[in-house]
Amino acid sequence: ALQRLNLPAPDVLYVGAHPVDAEAASRAGIPFMAVLTGTSDVPSFTPYPVHSFLMDVSYLPSKLQMFG
Repeated sequence: ALQRLNLPAPDVLYVGAHPVDAEAASRAGIPFMAVLTGTSDVPSFTPYPVHSFLMDVSYLPSKLQMFG
């Protein structure tokens, strides 16, 4: 998808709620933001680099302003 959109991985943000999302982002070199509204908790993401954690997606707009 990044190639089709001609976007470098560091300029993209992957937002997900599961460690599989974090793993996919990490393998692609994409910064990752975890949403904690699913079944995964903070320790579940320990093996992966996480830019930040959101209690729910309503916090995403304010976090995006700080991203970069």
